[in-house]
Amino acid sequence: MKTRLAPEVVTRFAVYVPLSGVETGISKASAIVGRPHSTGRGVVIGYQGNLYSTSNMHQFEENLFNVVGREIGHTPTEARRYYPDEQVEAQFALVGHYEYRTKVFTPKDAAAQVALTRWLR
Repeated sequence: MKTRLAPEVVTRFAVYVPLSGVETGISKASAIVGRPHSTGRGVVIGYQGNLYSTSNMHQFEENLFNVVGREIGHTPTEARRYYPDEQVEAQFALVGHYEYRTKVFTPKDAAAQVALTRWLR
């Protein structure tokens, strides 16, 4: 049985990569997504890196699907952090958006695609 999401549930998430040379403590090649904090200030960043080699999370898109699903469901996790807006801008580059309902990642532009490819290597 498929679970249907209410229309008001946010399902489009920003996708980020760390800026070159910035240490975030997030494992290389992790899927990193963000959504505005409920206060309207700052961003909640969630990430999925498959550190334990789970069989259903070998592709970037699988990690995106899982981390966004966890964010939508407010599933408790250690892989979620709050960042003030200025810290997001200082540490991360926006590379595109992921739509959970359609499972589609859309890169922001060609430069963003290059940054994502470097992050995933």
